Amino acid sequence: MYIKGGMKKLSKAIAKSTKESLDREIAIAEKEQQMMDEANGIKFPTNPSVGDTVEAPEPVLNEDRKGVDLADGTKLEDMSIKEKLGTWGHNFSQLEEKEKFYYLLEQGKGIIELDESKRINGYRIHGCVSQVWIIPSLKEDKMLFEVDADSHEARGVMYILQNIMSGHTPKEILEVTDDDIVDIGFYGVLTERRRKGVFAVMQAIRTYAKDMEEILDEAAKAQANS
Repeated sequence: MYIKGGMKKLSKAIAKSTKESLDREIAIAEKEQQMMDEANGIKFPTNPSVGDTVEAPEPVLNEDRKGVDLADGTKLEDMSIKEKLGTWGHNFSQLEEKEKFYYLLEQGKGIIELDESKRINGYRIHGCVSQVWIIPSLKEDKMLFEVDADSHEARGVMYILQNIMSGHTPKEILEVTDDDIVDIGFYGVLTERRRKGVFAVMQAIRTYAKDMEEILDEAAKAQANS
């Protein structure tokens, strides 16, 4: 899955190492899963193959832009936050609980790994089971987020949140509620501790958005008075 074609011994060793890392992460999730409410009815098979992937069907846009097809050139980053939430929610809604877990892990592969120089406490989000980093920036009036984490599960969550929040104004970001995030569909396959981590991340994103909103307001006032 990670390396296709004629793999040399070194490539095989790398692929094996990656598989072992993913298997360890899933084993941890399985152990934590036993602590969750049995009523959830979520059971993961032991040590699934790294080659097992789950793909959701083609995304369906929200009602207010249902006439726009992704195949016609619309990119996810061109959508509003509402549309992104709807698209991710649709993807997860098409999957069984076990498949949602694998699909979440798959999303983590979309993250561009942060350089070690950026993995500092100043950017780390405390309150998460895994180590999670968020680096905010401002391009014109839109916020961008660089993210990373040290576990497959957390990387999946962070990729989704990065995808939804990046490219939007602080005001738009602040309008996203915790319920909006829960409704996406991955929340139910997380352990209680990891769920709290999601809210810690969202709180950090809101804090950054408020700070950026103040910066933009001050800049607008300064320009008006000049």
